[in-house]
Amino acid sequence: MSNYFKIPLSSEPQAFTISLDGRSIGITCRWNDQPDSGWFIDLYENDSPLVMNLPFTVGNDLLEQYPELGFLGALVVIPDNGLAAPTYDNLGDTVNLYYVTQ
Repeated sequence: MSNYFKIPLSSEPQAFTISLDGRSIGITCRWNDQPDSGWFIDLYENDSPLVMNLPFTVGNDLLEQYPELGFLGALVVIPDNGLAAPTYDNLGDTVNLYYVTQ
């Protein structure tokens, strides 16, 4: 059985620290309004970058390609209706970011 931990976001650029797997992780979310762009996330630990410019893609583990980071869970963008892409206005409302653990 999976556990879903909703990471609180709002539809504005933001930076905050959150605990994931007992680690203090800094998260920066920013919007890029260029064509074919959208929301991006940066992750930090102890003010050191872990991974930068991860695009918010629906249904994929954003961390899957970075096993060396040692996260035990998955970072997944999930829309309420299962289909909606993240837009500037729906992030944190009908499209949310979750940390999913077993």
